Amino acid sequence: NGFSIHGKTGYPLAPELEKQIPEIDDATVTCRIGDEYLSSSDERTFSEKGGCYADGNIFKVFTFEFLQGNPEQALSEPFSVVLTKGFAEKYFPGQNALGRILKASKNKSLKVAGIIRDLPFNLDYRPDYLVSMPTYSKVTSWKEFDKIEHIDAGIFFTLVTLKPNVSVQSVNKKIYDFQDRYIADNYKKLYLKPLAELHLNPDEKSDIKIALYYIAAFAIFVLALACINFINLSTANSFLRKKEIGIRKVVGAARSSLFVQFIGESLFFSFIAMMLAFVLTEFLLPYFNTMVERHIELSFSRDIKFFLMMISLFIVTGFLSGIYPALYLSGFRPVQVIKGNVSLFGNSGKGSSKSFLRKSLVTVQFCISVLLLTGTVYVTNQVHYMKTKDLGFDKQDLMVCNVHGPAGEGNFESLRRQLLNNPGIINATVSTNAPFHGSWGKEINWEGAAPMDKMDIRYNTIDFDFIDTYKMKITLGRNFSKEFSTDWQACLINETAWKSLPWKNPLGKKIDNNKFTIVGVVKDFHPYSVHEKIPSFYMIMHSGKLSEGGIYTLRLKPSDKEKNAAFIRREFRKFFPDAVIDVTTFDNDLNLGTKGVWETVEKIFIGFAIIAILIAANGLFGMISFAAQRRMKEIGVRKVFGAGTPHLYLTMSKEFAAILLFSALAAYPAGYLFAKTTPGAYKYQMLYTDYFFVVGVMIATAVVATTYHTTKAVLSNPVEVLRYE
Repeated sequence: NGFSIHGKTGYPLAPELEKQIPEIDDATVTCRIGDEYLSSSDERTFSEKGGCYADGNIFKVFTFEFLQGNPEQALSEPFSVVLTKGFAEKYFPGQNALGRILKASKNKSLKVAGIIRDLPFNLDYRPDYLVSMPTYSKVTSWKEFDKIEHIDAGIFFTLVTLKPNVSVQSVNKKIYDFQDRYIADNYKKLYLKPLAELHLNPDEKSDIKIALYYIAAFAIFVLALACINFINLSTANSFLRKKEIGIRKVVGAARSSLFVQFIGESLFFSFIAMMLAFVLTEFLLPYFNTMVERHIELSFSRDIKFFLMMISLFIVTGFLSGIYPALYLSGFRPVQVIKGNVSLFGNSGKGSSKSFLRKSLVTVQFCISVLLLTGTVYVTNQVHYMKTKDLGFDKQDLMVCNVHGPAGEGNFESLRRQLLNNPGIINATVSTNAPFHGSWGKEINWEGAAPMDKMDIRYNTIDFDFIDTYKMKITLGRNFSKEFSTDWQACLINETAWKSLPWKNPLGKKIDNNKFTIVGVVKDFHPYSVHEKIPSFYMIMHSGKLSEGGIYTLRLKPSDKEKNAAFIRREFRKFFPDAVIDVTTFDNDLNLGTKGVWETVEKIFIGFAIIAILIAANGLFGMISFAAQRRMKEIGVRKVFGAGTPHLYLTMSKEFAAILLFSALAAYPAGYLFAKTTPGAYKYQMLYTDYFFVVGVMIATAVVATTYHTTKAVLSNPVEVLRYE
């Protein structure tokens, strides 16, 4: 069945590593709290997602700066909490939070035992509050996780620091089989992952990293377009500077001095561009932060490395874009210049190598533009594809109720009957988790499996109405039914699990230590990001008891959601009198695996594509302008001899047709490149219409860029053009 990578480990792992691996300096255990309602008063009650359970060693592993409290004792007692300064101000504005009580839905009442300085925004481990690890055992089903036999329980995060001059590779060799000492037939292997790498690939997946590669490549391509444009226009503009160069050479200017002058001009333009870029960056950064939903700050005084990198970039850009024009301009021979024998396109006429180079650069410009536009079309369609992909259930008109607090009397069936009295509510269900709202995982075996045979699987507990409420489909067998008393020992599996099991017909077979009998197969659905492959999944019966850990989902008629939400809160209040009740639409803040990364990439790509097309059009516009000046007399002669307007348009445009043709041919491999390199289990397949769109945009760009000067040349009066010949 291959292998999978998980970041969570057992509770005893940290102290055992610290004791037995001398290269490890300190080790700590943390566990993410997730959704939690905190309250210091009725007016200050908020839903929080940035909390962690942690032991006292966390202050040895991380350099959190204590403003109040004792780091040695802050997290030693149950129901103690450490807050960041900003978080403390949020709940206790204008007050000293130390020693105050913060009510928590899961953790009862927490005493503030410390205040730490706010953490920088760019940290990957950036908790708003830390609850003592002893609290975890008091508020959860602890199951004696601190015993050594649970060293492989995948619930906690283990963080370590290494002693100076210790390599990660050497420690990885020592800990690879570490758990074999405690677990017979252990198959889980360990390795360290630097914290700095968590941001780009926390689960050893390259989605974010590849997205950044895309953005970096696009930025380089846009810069290359600008450099090519500068080279083309500089060399073309040499036609206007030939007399200046010839006279300077006649009066004794050396080629080296001219070369330095032209390189200096290029560097000057690059410097001006850099200064404008800094100004625009400061101005546009707030809008960029809004677009990417981040808080990026730019400080040239603090980030010297970035500033020096920008200086280096301006020098390299100015030099590379100016070296060919400088060599070309400084190489003019004064005699030929004064006699007028230097043409715009080289000493050999329009077919010269310099003409070929310029056309090649314009071709490269358009090819890069095609690549950027194709990438933009692909990413835009990929994001749309994932947003509209069949999830395996109907998320429209669903509302989710999360309850944080103790339940009163009654069971869910009683609550469900009350809810269905509202004609706007079609169905209601309870489950341990729900698609895109939590997911549990474990390893199971199956009937007839060998002792070492295991399958990673996600699971859920549901009631009789879950499948109907979510409008999932049963593809084989049946749904849970009240008519079958044995369904408390039954389960449903999804199609992926069916394919992973060794049976042609799974109905009646048993899984998970023969505890559950398969009675039906559910059509595959996405339990989380549509960017990831659908996992094996099974569902068993929910007890039907009311609890604060359950997720309550309701299907409504398309009507007034706010009115129905108020009714739902009132009914839940009857059964949960002292709880915090959160009712939202199912897709509120729903992340389909695209919002964090690919929607941002999509926006950036669109911006790059627009810039690229404008640069390419500007380059072609300049080249057409100089070509039209060069051929004005030729067109005048052709008109005198009776050439028609269509023929003249064709004459002016045909030399750029090859550029467009070559660029159009580049669209297909560009699309293939993006389709192959984009990560994710489910990908949009490029269509011919996408290629036609890309080519159409480039043709339209070329037409717009060439029409003005071509029309001006074609409509010119041949008498005026030829008067001085």
